[in-house]
Amino acid sequence: MTLLATFLNELKTEQAQKQAIRKQNAGYSRSSNGNRYNRHQRKQLDPIAFYSGFGFYLKRGQKQQKVKCPFHDDKNPSMSINTDTGEYFCFSCGEGGGMVTFYMNYKHVDFKTACRELNI
Repeated sequence: MTLLATFLNELKTEQAQKQAIRKQNAGYSRSSNGNRYNRHQRKQLDPIAFYSGFGFYLKRGQKQQKVKCPFHDDKNPSMSINTDTGEYFCFSCGEGGGMVTFYMNYKHVDFKTACRELNI
């Protein structure tokens, strides 16, 4: 084999190895500590378990449930919680959002701290 043919053969082998590594890592990212995780399978919080930690006892099987809002004095249930998505909205004070937003408002912390404390 000539020198040029040997070089081209090595180049093809190297490119094939890089392509195999890219295929192997497809769909994965690196976290801040260097561990690989599948970005399509991020940790999800269970809405019923999440809100029960704040004293709201939600029933499985009911999509929307009304509870007393913790963000203002409430005598009647005015906050609606979607047990499928975890989103909430209070019809009295207008407060609303997802579970992370609820945690941020309830604990008075920023987004980064809330994510760290929720392990997401």
